Amino acid sequence: MVKKIIPLIAVISCILVFSGCVNQNDNIDNNNGSGNAAVVSKDAPLASVDGETIYFQQVFEHMEIAAVGVPLERMSAEEFDELKMSVLESLIGNLVIRNYLTEVGIEGLTLEVLAIAEQVAERFHADIWLTRLLRQDMISQQTFNDHVEFVQNSNWFLIRARDERNVTEEEIFEYFEANREQMFREVVLTSHILLATYEEAEDILARINDGEDFGALAEAYSLDHTSSLMGGMVFEFGRGEAQPAYEEAAFDMEIGEIRGPVETAVGFHIIRLDDRSRQEPHEGALRYIVTDILVRNYANEKLRGLRDAATIIYY
Repeated sequence: MVKKIIPLIAVISCILVFSGCVNQNDNIDNNNGSGNAAVVSKDAPLASVDGETIYFQQVFEHMEIAAVGVPLERMSAEEFDELKMSVLESLIGNLVIRNYLTEVGIEGLTLEVLAIAEQVAERFHADIWLTRLLRQDMISQQTFNDHVEFVQNSNWFLIRARDERNVTEEEIFEYFEANREQMFREVVLTSHILLATYEEAEDILARINDGEDFGALAEAYSLDHTSSLMGGMVFEFGRGEAQPAYEEAAFDMEIGEIRGPVETAVGFHIIRLDDRSRQEPHEGALRYIVTDILVRNYANEKLRGLRDAATIIYY
């Protein structure tokens, strides 16, 4: 549902995650929605960073985490390759960050950073989706550990960037004046039931119209096994943040309205609009938001410089 956009500093995260399918055998059968199948060795090297190799198996398992609700086997060849390259670039960026933090010395970091890292680790160890992937052998313990480490390292990197950037009140005001409209964001909160075929979606919609409970049907039939546990509820999103057909329908609906079937790349949706709002941050939040934007811009520039200085080889 949410677009598969992974910026330089973004750690692969669970934005919206559906169940996927990973095979940890010696070979991985990549059978995507295009109907084309390719057998790729899990030991196939994709890239290296300063001599450390990233293998296909690592990328594939992190794709399961970052699949944004799309079962990997349902993706077209183009979608699969796009996500693969996004994940690969994130893994490269995370290795560059890790090497930088190792070089500057972990002992130089503050207690504040260490406390945040500990909280992040606890949160991810309690994450239902990641735990399920691990329990079902869809990702390895090493991938789970790497995911937590990537989150920790990104937090450390951003906090160091914040200290180095030292954003001023004048910069905050200037940025706000130049980007006033972008500071306000209309968002919608939806629930959905994801089905594999148009006919299945029509049948479920008919049952809802006959009075059956939307949440119960989502739990029983939705292919989005994460949102189905919450009655089909998905995270709120703004314009430009979801697949076009889903977004168009959601922003065109009245609160409480149910619409479908709506087809996207992941299947056929029955959508219910639960709420919509225009987020207008107060002064304190606005100062935080603008500071965060400027710090992240600085951090991304810093990361680009570190990448340029690193020895990165693509295979």
